[in-house]
Amino acid sequence: MYLQDTFDSQLEQTVERFNGFAESGQDDDFQRGVALADSQWTVSPLGDAANKHPSVSMHPLSSEGPYYCLIIAPSIIDTKGGPAIDPETAQVLKNDGTLIEALENLTCRRAMY
Repeated sequence: MYLQDTFDSQLEQTVERFNGFAESGQDDDFQRGVALADSQWTVSPLGDAANKHPSVSMHPLSSEGPYYCLIIAPSIIDTKGGPAIDPETAQVLKNDGTLIEALENLTCRRAMY
């Protein structure tokens, strides 16, 4: 996965657009700050008094950077632990590796080994 060739040339324009949203408190692209959850879980380490902008979910970015980019893309879901299963039958295994009869785990919260 790569950034588009136009990424560098559009970065300044994108930062200016976002900063306009942050200053006005209205995000015309993604509606940040509209849903109650956008503000319920946003806490400034400096407290509410440090927020001079109309939305707690947006603050203007520095016009000079530095900026860091993280590409977020689809991927496979991991196991997140859970009971070990037999990969062929999805039956749950005991600690000694034997099957627990008639107990299958078909959720995403399972271990394959």
